[in-house]
Amino acid sequence: MDNIQAALLLPQLKKIDKNHEKRYRLYNEYMKYIKGIPQIDYPKILPNSKSTYHLFTIWVDRNKRDEILYQLGKNGIGVAVNYRAIHLLTYFREKFGFKRGDFPIAENIGERTISLPFYIRLNFKNIEKISNVLKKILKELE
Repeated sequence: MDNIQAALLLPQLKKIDKNHEKRYRLYNEYMKYIKGIPQIDYPKILPNSKSTYHLFTIWVDRNKRDEILYQLGKNGIGVAVNYRAIHLLTYFREKFGFKRGDFPIAENIGERTISLPFYIRLNFKNIEKISNVLKKILKELE
């Protein structure tokens, strides 16, 4: 770490607990709307572990994922796919000879993942709106 990076980090350290608490509340607000939707699964936080609540990631039907991404974007909701099966990226396929089927769990996650908006300034009204739009899209794709 150089001096500039350290100078940027130090003020953030003072806010780390406060920001973690805020992210925890945002996570729970999303869960209020997402939990119980049969078309959605999500990573579970295991007992005796601690999440940083860095992203809010859901898993959907792989055959509908790209359409869901498109429809969310069309509704002004910025979403991403943060987790792809890296062994299927060009570099890893060409350098190491990996192919589809080598890591089926990673492929399953990579093909089903959507990261919903999740940042410290997100508010509960935004989460409600995002969740309602997502539910509407899922219903239309049934």
